[in-house]
Amino acid sequence: MNKCPKCGYERKPGDIECPRCGIVYEKYEIYITKKQAEEESKRQVEANERSKTKFMNNILGERKILFFIVVLGAIALFSVYTYTFIPYNDKTEEQKKIEPEREQIRREPERKTILVARGKKWEKLRMIEKTLIDYRKTHTYSMQDFFVCADMAIEVWNLLKTKGINAKIQAGIVDKGILFDGAHDFIKKINHAWVLAEYNPLRWVALETTGGYMVYGETEGEEETALNRNNWYYSGFSFSNPREFKAFIELRKRYFELCNEADQLMYEWNTRYVGRYKTYETARFRGMVDAKAKECEGALMQLIGFLKTRGYIPKAE
Repeated sequence: MNKCPKCGYERKPGDIECPRCGIVYEKYEIYITKKQAEEESKRQVEANERSKTKFMNNILGERKILFFIVVLGAIALFSVYTYTFIPYNDKTEEQKKIEPEREQIRREPERKTILVARGKKWEKLRMIEKTLIDYRKTHTYSMQDFFVCADMAIEVWNLLKTKGINAKIQAGIVDKGILFDGAHDFIKKINHAWVLAEYNPLRWVALETTGGYMVYGETEGEEETALNRNNWYYSGFSFSNPREFKAFIELRKRYFELCNEADQLMYEWNTRYVGRYKTYETARFRGMVDAKAKECEGALMQLIGFLKTRGYIPKAE
């Protein structure tokens, strides 16, 4: 390398640093080599992903065609069987009169709620579900936005409180497909809010306010049979009232803003100042980087302290 790779200054034998721009040749060469290797690795990964996507699309296309053929064959076989083997049944007049009622009973969809439960034990649970269903009739959730589901959770909490039902607002992750590494990463990836309502002493049920249905734990008793079961609705962080919940939202927002600023400053430091001689400007900028990093860490510690007694992190599955 006869010239400085950064500024083009004619390099003399034995030079370690560039007298013009101040970079250390050996460090800069290592940096360039590492950067090129990372770019090459990234291109390779993208090429592999494109290849996998193309391969999967081909397989899915073949499977769709096969599935369509199988469905058509099944329909044809069923039609032949019905026409050939099922005899015509001439019903009496009395049977014809009661048949519509029987048919109506057979076609009535199975209730997916617990409103059919009887007894005083379930009175509050029925009230909770009716409140949730009535709310869903007049509210639509059409955005994948944490703040929208947060507003809906607050509104349902208020409705329950006016009816004398103990409730709390819950924040966390309910999609088991989202992976996270420890508490800090979990806090960053929180993307949903819902409500927990107490229907019996120390017995809580999760309310999916955006969908208008109740969610039970996967190990609940048979008397609480439900189609919707997800233990993650009983994890995350709990807030006894909207004021606490809004305080959490503000602390989390401040944490994100400060840490994003810290990341941006660190990026600028690495691209503009690394390898240069120490000057007043480099010292000043490095001070800004360190100060913003401390603010980010302080915001995180404040957020963790606020959440310390308000819940627990589920185990990633």
